[in-house]
Formats: sequence, structure tokens, C-alpha cells
Amino acid sequence: MNIFPRLRDRATSVSGAALAVALAGVAAAGGACSPRREAIAIEPPGTRPFSFPYVDSAVPGAPAMFNGPAGTAAGAPNIAYPLDGAMHPLNLGAVTFQWTRGDAASQVFRIRLDDGASQYDFYVPCCAYTLPAAGWLAVASAHRDGQLTATIAGTDGLGGPVYQSNAITVRFSPEPVLGGLYYWTAADIGGTTYRLPFGAATATPFIVPKSPTDPLPCGGCHSVSRDGAMISFAATPDQGSSAATLSVAATHTPEQASISPIGAMAPKARFTALDSDGSRVLITTFGEVQVFETATGKAVDIGAVAGLLPSGKLVTHPEWSPGGHRVAFTLYSGMLPDGSGGMRSVADTRPEDGEIATLELDPQTGKATALRRIVVTSAADGLAHYYPTWSPDEHWLVIVGVPNGTSAYNASKARLRLASADADLQTCPGPTCFDLARASQGTDVSSTWPKLSPNAQSDGRILFVTFSSKMDYGTYLKNTGASGAQRAQLWMAAIDLGLARAGADPSLAPIWLPFQNFTQTNHLAFWTTVVTCTSTGSPFDSCGSDQICDNGVCRPLPP
Repeated sequence: MNIFPRLRDRATSVSGAALAVALAGVAAAGGACSPRREAIAIEPPGTRPFSFPYVDSAVPGAPAMFNGPAGTAAGAPNIAYPLDGAMHPLNLGAVTFQWTRGDAASQVFRIRLDDGASQYDFYVPCCAYTLPAAGWLAVASAHRDGQLTATIAGTDGLGGPVYQSNAITVRFSPEPVLGGLYYWTAADIGGTTYRLPFGAATATPFIVPKSPTDPLPCGGCHSVSRDGAMISFAATPDQGSSAATLSVAATHTPEQASISPIGAMAPKARFTALDSDGSRVLITTFGEVQVFETATGKAVDIGAVAGLLPSGKLVTHPEWSPGGHRVAFTLYSGMLPDGSGGMRSVADTRPEDGEIATLELDPQTGKATALRRIVVTSAADGLAHYYPTWSPDEHWLVIVGVPNGTSAYNASKARLRLASADADLQTCPGPTCFDLARASQGTDVSSTWPKLSPNAQSDGRILFVTFSSKMDYGTYLKNTGASGAQRAQLWMAAIDLGLARAGADPSLAPIWLPFQNFTQTNHLAFWTTVVTCTSTGSPFDSCGSDQICDNGVCRPLPP
């Protein structure tokens, strides 16, 4: 049953119960709320539904101002954000529409969402507007796995022409997107790791340099176990140092490292990967592999990994599979010609000829048994591949393609791809390897460092991937071009595996993640199933201002 009545005199009511569905979405798929939390989201008796049209106080009487004649296309506004065709999560309430004015006389604007039967109008001033979260979430809840068109019309407010933009498509996810995110920002001195439960508006500093959570001046290249229990990262005495050491701690006591980065016995580490329950951490250091028990720091013997590697090859960028029996890596050359007849060493942070490989581990012994080369470089394609990340069912990997011979680090030509994790020696693009062109938004905006959400939707058909990119964020952040900021931001895109099976680009356009500060450079949004917390008052383990600590888990409060 459609919970939205048809428009009557251009006014639509959205049930508060529909809003409750969106807000209570965390109660599904393993994110169950306590009765106290559900009561917050349930519509109290007598509560009025969210009503349309919505009229901002800055433009009183705006609906009556849009009765003028249709204006020409030359005076139409142009929508800069959201991106056409993007899939928005049901439980993400913050979205800021951004547009150019069009005709210079236009002062009053109407943002219209239209599903073909009903229209949901927001009357606002120019030329960027964050929609009321309650209204956006209610529309989203009524259009699960559905879509609407969005247009923006502008007029002078005096009966003049009404100029209307071209339409874009707005899609909503089939289910709420659940889990937590830990991401790293380089704008803070030494780099701070922030975290939040998905759907919250506020990210909280978590691993802070020169604090009990990280006694050294810098920390990054983090990993978090899928269950959210453990965090690991490489700590360094200065930014960019090669002398990195391993730090591991439980996320409910991040200031109490079980493996400390301080002291002569601290393991050297460049990249880290925790298994799903956080019991083991795998590290790569200049291409070599070690594994440790996180509780004790004891080394774990997984066999002679070096003997499984092709001659001259090393591994970096590890990620443990959800089931724990495979580890995905970038396989790269440790030495390359220097152009003058000699050889030069290649840093593990900046490989130039990557392939995607998986280390296969025996389920009984945990020992490495084989190295599978999953994606290789072809002469026809010319791209090397880096930064693999696993789908929840382990059948797919999202990877990054960069022109061969180009450093993986800060590569301007980086773009995203999807490859089967079950096939060997794949070349891209191909029948099992797809360009994620709509997600990447081009091949020159440095779309890189992908991480897949631990929860798929629609019986595994829909995946969500976060990544960093230097694409423009509407009118707020001009990133591209000679005068662009070139500042990495966190984005998220849906992947529809049904499109992959049809041989098409399976990605949709991305959304900018609204909890971040776009004056900062942000990377590596690592997913967990939950964000843990305590109620002991620790400054390093508290939830954000729009969240509560509920039975040891941070949960977003309704807007």
C-alpha cells in the first residue's frame, strides 16, 4: 500500500510511521535496537505527519510565486549535486542539493521530487540547501528500492518566468545501510582516525596522535575487524616515515594496546589487515608477510609465504577475506629498471606494476598453501591493479586500476573496477572484470582506496563501496582543473550485480558522505558491522553528539 496519498491541491502528507521505519532501520540485519531505542523512533500518538509542500522561513508564500509562464532553457538552474542516478541509503538523512542560479533574477527555488504519482516540493532560497532530514527520510522510506525524478525551478518571486532544470534520477536503497565506518584524515597533524555508525551525522576522533591511543606523532593505514572488536594501524615517529610499527587494541579500550608500537620489540609494519573476529593481524613490511595473535602479540606461523611468490615479486595492500581462509594482496615488483642500466627498489606504498593475488590458507591448519593470481595486466588494457577489497560473500573484489608504470600512491588516473574473486588470470575489462565507470566519475579524479560494506542487500545483489576521490562535490568543493583543490573526499556508490551479470557497468553514481569535513583530506573508510563503545567516560571510546551508547554499541539518534 502506498503510504503517500496522491497530491491534493499540491499538498502531500508523509506518515510519521513511514519516518519511523527509516529511523528504526538499524533494528534489521543484526543491528537490533533495545526497546528503549525503538521507542524513540516510533511515532507517538497524535504526532502530525511530515507535510508537503515544505516552505523555508526565508521564502514565505513561495508556492504562490510559481504561477508565472515557463522560462527558456537559457535561464534554467543546473543541478550540481546530487549526482544523476545515485542510490541514497534509506537511513542517511543528510543531503544538500546544490545548483547554479540560472537566470540572474531568480530568487526563490523549488526542489521537486516526483514519483509519477505524487510530488514532494521544498521551497528554498538559492543555491545550496540541506533538506530537512525528517522529510528526506520519509520520502526515502516510501520509495525503498525505487526512484524519483528531481528538478529545481527558479523564479523572481514577482510573477516572472519559472525556469526549470533538467531532471535527474534519485534512487533509494532497498534496505538501510548498516555498519560503522573508521576513516583517516590527513588534515589533522599526524593524521587522526575518525569513526561513526552509518547514518549518524557526526564522526568522532578515535585514534589520535600523541595520545594514549597512539603515543607516536602519526598513525595510519588502519584496519578494523569486521565485527568491530579490534583496530590495528601503523604508527610512525613522523609523517611519511618508513620506520612504522604495529599497534593493535580492542575498540572498547583503544588506549590499552595489546600490541604496542613503542619499544624495541614492537613489530615493524607498513600495512595491516585484521581477520573478521580480530583474533589475528597480518602485516606487510616492504613486501614481506607476518601474522600475530592480537591478544598476546605472539607470532603465528602460516608457512613460507615468500616461497609461494613469483621470482622478484612482493606483496602489499592486504585484506583478509570475511571467512578467514584467503588474503587478497597487490602483487608487485620489488625492483624495476632505473633507466640507466641499473635497478631501483620500489616502495610498498608506491608500487608501479600491480596485479591482484590471493594467498590461500588451509582451513584446518591456517598454513598458506598457494598463491592465486586473480587479475593480471594485459598489453591491450595497460592498467596495473591495486587495493583489493572483498564482497561479503567472497565472490567479488573491488580493485583500483592505474596506468602501468604509475605509482599507486596518489595516482590521478586511478579508477575503480569489479573483478571475480573465483577466476584466475583475468584481464580487464572482460567477462568477469568490469569498469565501475559511473562510480569512478571519470579516469582523472583519483578514485581509489575502495572498501566494501560488510552487508549486501536484495539477496546479495546490491553492494556498497566507499572510496576516496578528487571529483567535485557540487558547488561546495571545486576539486578539478588547474585551480582545483585536489582534496580527497569520501564517496560511496552502489554496485548492482544484476547489471554485471548482463555484462554492463554494474555501478551507480556515488554520493558524498555528509559526516566528513570537506576542508579536510579524507581516506580509507573501513567498514565494521558495529561501532563499539563504553559508558565509562573514556574520551577515546565515546559516541558522537548525535548518537547514544546502547549496550556497548553506538547508535544514531533520530533527527
